[in-house]
Amino acid sequence: MRFARLFVLLSIFSLVSCNKTRDYSDHKNREYSTYYDRFLLNDLNDFYNQDSDLYIIYMYGSTCEPCTKIKGVILDYLDEIIDGTCTYITDFYIYERELDPNYSSGAWSSYYFKPLPENATSIRNTLITEMLGATSLSETYFFGTPSLYIIKDHSLDNLILGSSSCGDYIYRYL
Repeated sequence: MRFARLFVLLSIFSLVSCNKTRDYSDHKNREYSTYYDRFLLNDLNDFYNQDSDLYIIYMYGSTCEPCTKIKGVILDYLDEIIDGTCTYITDFYIYERELDPNYSSGAWSSYYFKPLPENATSIRNTLITEMLGATSLSETYFFGTPSLYIIKDHSLDNLILGSSSCGDYIYRYL
């Protein structure tokens, strides 16, 4: 009897989770640049200065392999914003690091963001917690791409790092 209950519960879960089956194989034929007119954040100095009280800034790199892995889910989310079917955060900005005039200098992130300490990898969660509530880039760390910065009331509310976490975060709202 216990096995039967577990089987029924797992069956229901698998049916519910099947509702979000999507095919992201078309992402190779789609480009972020198609969305620049509406979603591009042109200047990092505007990071905390958008008109909206709640928005996402997606930091990515055109040569970033993990960014390529989640390109389909990010672009589908942008399509839902355009179509008016998005029910979560509809103010979304994309920032491609390679478009920044300071990127080629190699010191791109330190030009804008708070410098990471030597032991940043081992204390990353502490650093993220420390910067929650930041209202300027001088208080904000940059850990790499892909990254989702969730800005609420012009301060950092959350930071999502890595392709799995960023993809899962966005996918949840598709």
